[in-house]
Amino acid sequence: MEIAIVYQSRKGKTKKVAEAIAKSLHSGAWSIEEVKELKCDLLFLGTGVYFAGVGQKMERFLASLSGISAKKAVIFGTSAGSKKPFFRMKKILEEKGIPVDKRMLLLPGKWLMMNNGRPNGEDLVTAKVWAQGIVSEI
Repeated sequence: MEIAIVYQSRKGKTKKVAEAIAKSLHSGAWSIEEVKELKCDLLFLGTGVYFAGVGQKMERFLASLSGISAKKAVIFGTSAGSKKPFFRMKKILEEKGIPVDKRMLLLPGKWLMMNNGRPNGEDLVTAKVWAQGIVSEI
């Protein structure tokens, strides 16, 4: 099974999670800026949530998805807030013909004085176990 982990990260929090997932699945993790073409069975797509939305780079990535082909996607990210933007991502991906697994992962991310040091080691273990569980069921 071809697995790809693609992420958008402003301050490195989501990148840290993506790299932990990639390591646990013996795969690579790529920033959305690095991905021009991609064909995989399972796409882990991660982002931070910023002011109740995903970043502009992720918005542009989702809007185009040219050269991207995946049989299934899974969404993960970091936020001090809501998972709501993930449902927008899900909708866009499904409109583009990529089914999205319902098991989304949202880990705490730092915002102002909240969640300092997050995601931490325990959060990264949670991400690894979550990703391995999804792969084992597919």
